[in-house]
Amino acid sequence: MNRTVPPPPHFPDPGRIRSPGTPEASEGPGASGAPGGGILLRRISVQDLRPGMYVVDSGLSWTEHPFLYSEEGLVRSAEHARAVAAEGYIEVFVDPARSANAACRPARGAAADAELGRSVATARGPAPDRGAGHRAEHRSGRRPVPLARETGPAGAIYRDSIQCARSFLHDAEAGNPIDVAAAERCVRGVMGSVGRNADALVSLSRLRTFDAYTFTHCVNVAVLSVVFGSYLGLAGHALRRLGMAALFHDLGKARIPAEVLNKPGRLTEREFAIVQRHPREGLEVLRRNGVEDEGVLLGVVQHHEKHNGRGYPGRLPGGMVHEFGSIIALADVYDALTSERVYKRGMLANRALQIMYGMREADFAPGWAERFIKCLGIYPVGSLVRLEDGRLAVVLEANPEAPLRPTVRLLRADGGSGEVLDLGASGFDSSGPDLLGSDASGPDAPGPAIADCLDPTAHGVDVARHLF
Repeated sequence: MNRTVPPPPHFPDPGRIRSPGTPEASEGPGASGAPGGGILLRRISVQDLRPGMYVVDSGLSWTEHPFLYSEEGLVRSAEHARAVAAEGYIEVFVDPARSANAACRPARGAAADAELGRSVATARGPAPDRGAGHRAEHRSGRRPVPLARETGPAGAIYRDSIQCARSFLHDAEAGNPIDVAAAERCVRGVMGSVGRNADALVSLSRLRTFDAYTFTHCVNVAVLSVVFGSYLGLAGHALRRLGMAALFHDLGKARIPAEVLNKPGRLTEREFAIVQRHPREGLEVLRRNGVEDEGVLLGVVQHHEKHNGRGYPGRLPGGMVHEFGSIIALADVYDALTSERVYKRGMLANRALQIMYGMREADFAPGWAERFIKCLGIYPVGSLVRLEDGRLAVVLEANPEAPLRPTVRLLRADGGSGEVLDLGASGFDSSGPDLLGSDASGPDAPGPAIADCLDPTAHGVDVARHLF
């Protein structure tokens, strides 16, 4: 390409990008910050892989994590572990709850969720620079407009945004001008809906199908970025710029050959380098279409950078990544993990958030993943859960101050919608300790705890029917 990213020192030479064949140092066990003796999914070095450990298919894209071993199952022997290392992999996620190895103690899923809840409940991290267009972190447990009332407007905004993404990706692929003004109108619509009730668009993004993933992913990342940006305190012009960057974050993929982008197997070094071009390609498309806003351009070109400096295209250390790039990176990973594709089932939201927690301080700067989880809740809106008393419920509203205790709608035995419960409210007659370890019981105890997160399809539950 004839042009490069803006000249400030933010951007090292693109020739420094690492290819799949280039060795990189192992970070060792717990390098991601996951507690070594905990019960959450753990990210460890393959050098610490032992027989009896259960390897998890994290769902992370091979093009983004080429050195992450993800063939799910028990490590059968020491020879098996050595073979993984010999293939060039350097890290792996293991599940303590399914491991037979003494290094991983077994536990049930609800306990892992509880540990995650404890870890993020008091999370603090670097906040965006305060100034014009920012306000204090503010997302409360209540929304100005009820979910049922915002569902209709949010649905129209979501559909219009999908069509907008379809149009600008097709135009970029054909080399035609893209309609930046239409994209800005969509972002303003998203901002308006999020301001009225963020849960409406968040729930719609979880219920979409895989047949238009390329377009829905652009929109979902924009929705999640605006929701998280608002939670962090971005507002007005700053939030709109973030939304624009998020909507356009994968614009450059329209300039990547389809046979490379959609290749089912491992990429060659050459193919991997081609895929890594898409952030810069997106930057160039936006520039050719008159987009000059530095925040928008940096958000697009930096959304694959990592805190440890091993991202692309610039291999920037965390302190040099624009906050828009950091926010979009979180939204991008979350939507990719939970998305339904032709070739894979979407991951349950609570499991995806555990994976992302294991990526903190390596992929994500300290505090960012924790605050993203706190914003969405351990059980995001639209999750199907089983309460500790055995009843099924659908999550209606997250509770950032108590991530394990959202507001839910109970499901009746006949399949209908039952009453709404705020699991964080007092006034329930509960017995026994809750999963946060408060040992609260009696008439002033919070509602029943969540025991498990379930797959709606496997249980024959139409979540949308109970949400709206």
